[in-house]
Amino acid sequence: MPGVAGLNSFATGPLLAGPLLGECGPHSVRVWAQARDEQTLSLTVFLSDGRAQSYTAQPTADEHYCVVFDVEGLSPGSRHEYALSSAHGTTERYSLRAGCEPTARRIRLAFGSCYKDYKTAVQPIFASIKSESPDVFMILGDTCYFDEDDARNEAAMMQAHLRNRNNDSIRPLVAAVPTLAIWDDHDFGPNDSDGTFARKTSSLRAFKRMWAQQQYGLAGVPGIFSNVRLGPVEIFLLDVRYNRRSRRH
Repeated sequence: MPGVAGLNSFATGPLLAGPLLGECGPHSVRVWAQARDEQTLSLTVFLSDGRAQSYTAQPTADEHYCVVFDVEGLSPGSRHEYALSSAHGTTERYSLRAGCEPTARRIRLAFGSCYKDYKTAVQPIFASIKSESPDVFMILGDTCYFDEDDARNEAAMMQAHLRNRNNDSIRPLVAAVPTLAIWDDHDFGPNDSDGTFARKTSSLRAFKRMWAQQQYGLAGVPGIFSNVRLGPVEIFLLDVRYNRRSRRH
């Protein structure tokens, strides 16, 4: 089974999509990317003190070439750079930083939701968010919109996620600012869908494959909910779809 390539994927280089910075801690950050194929993908972190750290991942077609790197050993708040490479070349360098100090008294949060207009290449809102240098950007549901055909199978769901991820305006934001996400109805299934949605396990696999959080649900309680600590703030990421029973039949 070949992996899917989304709308506006990179035509050359080691990646089809990404990178995206995911959940971060005071000394760590997760980095998501979709590789071009099953060639080994490497991540190099260029530390602010001149040293470099390298990580490797083996993409597979079963996971649509999506991988997540766990970068460790960073100094809280320090700014570094990173790049990804494979036999197909090397990306540009992107900025990277870990989360804030555990003793920090304040952080800057950015919020968004209902991201539907993937066809518009220039969307200034994403550059405006990036210019504010938030510690984290949170997409609070409807991270993409499944049309009726998009919810028919897992590959189609992946295509819907990727067409948003590959928008030229959001790419610089999520490559530089740690990003967290939850879903609502439109990126879980059809409009107003709940826990009775027949393909919810496929939807869950697609969502988890597309984001870079440490935890999704609990053992025995599937879903995307978790909690994330950032300095003085405890963020509770909710799932109001997977186990919900609200529709009348």
